[in-house]
Amino acid sequence: MKLIKSSFLLFALALVMSAFTLASKTVKIQTNAVCEMCKDRIETALAALDGVESVRLDLTTKKVKISYDDAKQSEASLRMAITKIGYSAEELPADAEAQSALPGCCKAPEDGGKGCHGDKKA
Repeated sequence: MKLIKSSFLLFALALVMSAFTLASKTVKIQTNAVCEMCKDRIETALAALDGVESVRLDLTTKKVKISYDDAKQSEASLRMAITKIGYSAEELPADAEAQSALPGCCKAPEDGGKGCHGDKKA
């Protein structure tokens, strides 16, 4: 009898864990981030969103990898959040007002950016 109860509990636990896993998705979104300040801004803002589980921006590829609960966020809402921070997200342009408020080092040269002190291109 104990074996049956233990088996049932393990099955129920596995079922619950799989339900949590099903709701989790991961997406990579291309940005125009240029420096560590950009990385910090994007990662911090996205991590604060409800349902976002992890965020990592690779400055070499300028892609942000986001794991999220798709019951609380969507790829579209995450892209829109990036634009509202002041950065482009795939085909969506950055919000002009947010972009103009970014520090000079966080702007692309064509947008008046000055480059970062640690940036090899600056």
